[in-house]
Amino acid sequence: MDNLNTELSFSELGIDPEIVAALATKNIHYCTSVQEQAIPAMLAGRDVIAEAPTGTGKTFAFGIPLIEKIDPDKQATQGLVLAPTRELVRQIEDDIFLLTKRLPEISSLAIYGGARMKEQINRLRAKPQLIIATPGRLIDHLKRHNLSLEQVSFVVLDEADRMLDMGFIDDVKYILKQVQSGAQMGLFTATLSREVMDISWLYQKQAVEIKVAAIAEDKPDIHELYVMANGAERIEAIVDLSKKFASQKGLIFVNTKQSADITATKLQDQGFRAASLQGDLPQSKRNRVMQDFHGCKLDFLVATDVAARGLDVDDVDIVFNYDLPLDLENYTHRIGRTGRAGNRGIAVSFVAPGEEAAFDKFCRNLHINPERQAWERPRSETQFISKELEQEVAARIRAQSTYLKEVSAEDRYNPHRAGRVNRARRSNSGPSRSQSHKRRKQTNNKRQENKGSARKNKAKPQERSNKPQTNSAARRKAVTKPKTREF
Repeated sequence: MDNLNTELSFSELGIDPEIVAALATKNIHYCTSVQEQAIPAMLAGRDVIAEAPTGTGKTFAFGIPLIEKIDPDKQATQGLVLAPTRELVRQIEDDIFLLTKRLPEISSLAIYGGARMKEQINRLRAKPQLIIATPGRLIDHLKRHNLSLEQVSFVVLDEADRMLDMGFIDDVKYILKQVQSGAQMGLFTATLSREVMDISWLYQKQAVEIKVAAIAEDKPDIHELYVMANGAERIEAIVDLSKKFASQKGLIFVNTKQSADITATKLQDQGFRAASLQGDLPQSKRNRVMQDFHGCKLDFLVATDVAARGLDVDDVDIVFNYDLPLDLENYTHRIGRTGRAGNRGIAVSFVAPGEEAAFDKFCRNLHINPERQAWERPRSETQFISKELEQEVAARIRAQSTYLKEVSAEDRYNPHRAGRVNRARRSNSGPSRSQSHKRRKQTNNKRQENKGSARKNKAKPQERSNKPQTNSAARRKAVTKPKTREF
């Protein structure tokens, strides 16, 4: 029994032995706190509003009583589960499949956007008894009259706070109007927002309130850390800390789609198996990425907050907040991806230098106290110079300087040596002194000759040329009288 579970076993709840046996195949024998309180209440027909941290087993808390209430002899949709994201719908479908593994007479279907509509229509014709869906795609089918919710007697809103925050409140109301009045309802949420309370007040009747605090046995074992690093250093820090903590599977959260793609590419350049998960990916690629992550074919998955609520992977070793979340609630959902199923997890948040005050306020609002993780950027190869080598280089420079001083002093008293040294130096750097002297002498001689020839030419009378003057010359010699102005 791990630290998330209570001493109440599933066999003591009086549920179908086939469900208990299916859970045992995954080594799940005892209830968590939210399961211990929610399952008996829902089996008794009560509406439930449950507030519990991520990773405390809410899916089984509503999935088990939901399956117990389905009539296998009735071929009609009897149960409905709404979830905000495609990933969460697929995860709930997997958990329901586990619970009904030994109950082949119960059928279920996941409906979400991005999948082929025609395939979903064909499967809806078989009238599955349980539907797990996102609000948008479910409304598309309802408006096309592909299914009916008139016989639904049990409705669950999973991650209700997230679903309503994403703007699905009108869609949820539209769907609930299609359900028969008096249907049993369960609201499961990580935080109890005003919108969730409004839905509860409108559609629930004397709901049993369940609140599981994120402390003691129900708090996931997550070691929260923070690292001072700017954007250029964070990839290196992720690589170093993953090696330090011997992480096999890491999840990195960013705030934008572009950051997800860029971060995944940088990790690939470092030789890691990394992929991004963001809203612009087509559904086929999203499914392939999640399959690779579940199958341990990826070292890192870089995701936006859209995927934060939909991921349910029990063996994530470490979570990185590459960017701090813009919404405080998203921090809880992000780090809740690790430390699941009784495993110990690590959550690392990056803080840029100069933002310590903002981060302190962030922590106070969340009532958390993460520990600072010391990390220094590795020095490049050019920086790895030992002190002995530095001293040796400095000694050689001093010796060279001393030698040059000695040579210059000897040159003053040994003109022959000075001449040889100077000639050697000038042979490499330029013309010697004698060559320069010859050039100056030749230049002076040419100047003298030019002056002499100029005097001789000046002394000779200029001979008048018999050549006819050109038009230009004639114009230059022509004297024009200035025009006078008459008054």
